[in-house]
Amino acid sequence: MKITVNSLENKLYDFQDFDLFFDIHPIKKDLSLLKDEKNLIQSIKNLILTKHYERPFRPEIGSNVNQMLFENNTSRYGLLLEKEITETITNFEPRIKLKNVNVNSERDYIIATISYYMVNGTELKTLNIPFSRNTI
Repeated sequence: MKITVNSLENKLYDFQDFDLFFDIHPIKKDLSLLKDEKNLIQSIKNLILTKHYERPFRPEIGSNVNQMLFENNTSRYGLLLEKEITETITNFEPRIKLKNVNVNSERDYIIATISYYMVNGTELKTLNIPFSRNTI
């Protein structure tokens, strides 16, 4: 990840990282980069979907969301998922200020709605991450 000061666009930081789909840039013929909000969205999804001990030399990074998807859907189920997602983002993504996490679980389809502010921004952003018990 590259962080640079960028005063021309009135931003404090410019976050960049490779696109994990390894798309080729049409003009440069090089790997495409994700910047700013798209980079953060990719990072949040990766953190939530990564299992503990899945990253070499960094076993603490990740969450238990994948394992929790197969639990019984009780009244506490959504709250436990919200807590796990909140802790994961708070502990491992310093580039955002988390406002709220809401989980809507209906049968086999679960949607986590994450509201946050970018560290260098004032606009409230919302990210919806769908989970399916059939595909994970």
